[in-house]
Amino acid sequence: MVPTSTVKSFPKQETPFLGAGGPGFEREKVFALSCCVAGAGKIPFAGFSEESPEARPRSLRLGIFICYNRGLDWRVRKEHMNRFSLRVALTLILAGASAGLCRASDNYFVGGLGGFAKLSADHRAEVGADSSVTTAYSTFNGPAFMIYFGRHFTDYLSAQVTYGWSRNSLSLSSVRFDSAGGTSYEEERDCRQQSVIADFMLYFRPRRSFVRPYLSVGTGWTRLESSLVRVDGVEGSPALPAGRFSSSAPALRAAVGIDIFVRKHWAFRYSFGETIRSNAISQQLDPPAPHNLADYQSLFGVTWQF
Repeated sequence: MVPTSTVKSFPKQETPFLGAGGPGFEREKVFALSCCVAGAGKIPFAGFSEESPEARPRSLRLGIFICYNRGLDWRVRKEHMNRFSLRVALTLILAGASAGLCRASDNYFVGGLGGFAKLSADHRAEVGADSSVTTAYSTFNGPAFMIYFGRHFTDYLSAQVTYGWSRNSLSLSSVRFDSAGGTSYEEERDCRQQSVIADFMLYFRPRRSFVRPYLSVGTGWTRLESSLVRVDGVEGSPALPAGRFSSSAPALRAAVGIDIFVRKHWAFRYSFGETIRSNAISQQLDPPAPHNLADYQSLFGVTWQF
């Protein structure tokens, strides 16, 4: 038993560090730890020698008292730290999600273009011992428009799906000479094309740039329709093309263009492209022209990113 005369109480006012930090916080932790060690009798404490029977009980009680109050202070601090950490974590998560949404909000784009389309012209001539024949068709500029929807995968790689429409005027002609005489005709026609094509786009500058040139290539399906407008002249009895014909075929398109941003989500776009497919127009001639049909389009428009 420890004599009551050797045990002193520790009033609350003598431990002002309870529940609060303060500049002496680290010193108090070291002091409490030294009390615990002293309570175990490893070092002298509070003026008592190691042989004194009163050293250990008093040191132990002092160490337990300080460590207990320090533990309360640590629990309070831990609770506040946990709450603060939770708030910081939630703030970071919300900030990251907002940043991700902001980045994701610029991943998609949609737009429309309008301009001019020009079809490639072609001809064929054959000369034999008994006959000679020349067939040809010429084309004229016409209106064209395109709408598209796409996505940016990286700063430099994107993809889009487009729907395009164009209209051109045609002139078909044929002249034939043989032993029976000569025949010829010339007619004016109307030609309309529709296309659905998926493109891969390679940009040469990152998305944050004001000016972004690109190169695109894609494939899809086109449909061509042509109808007779009028026949300007016929000599003899030539074989005339059908009054109306249509053709659907796969197509390959390559284009170059540039996006110029005028606002944060709005950009001006210019595109020049070439679409190649089988030549349904030359197939109406006899003999048919040898080359594929090329559709050149020069388009201007706007793009909106979201």
